Amino acid sequence: MQSTTIVETQKASAYLTQLSKHFAHKVKVEQNNESVRFIFKLGVASVRVSGSTLILGAEAKTDEDLAQVETILGSHLERFAFRENVSVIWPRDAQLLQSEKAQ
Repeated sequence: MQSTTIVETQKASAYLTQLSKHFAHKVKVEQNNESVRFIFKLGVASVRVSGSTLILGAEAKTDEDLAQVETILGSHLERFAFRENVSVIWPRDAQLLQSEKAQ
């Protein structure tokens, strides 16, 4: 299972670096110039920079594990980017928000 979301920020490269340094203390990190992969027990998270955009990815074997990988990556980015009030919304979150609005 996989999911992807996009976050716009003027500090995309800085957040990629910050996430890499943070997670390197906890999990295996595979990094090149513009992207990084975090290898968790539950699955894999990835972050890629394209200009002022962060492309976040999550992969896992089960839906529950995928949700956890999304939460781990998203919550850390939101914490690091609190000054910009960044909000990470994954596809499943967007679907929930749409269904709540429809009710």
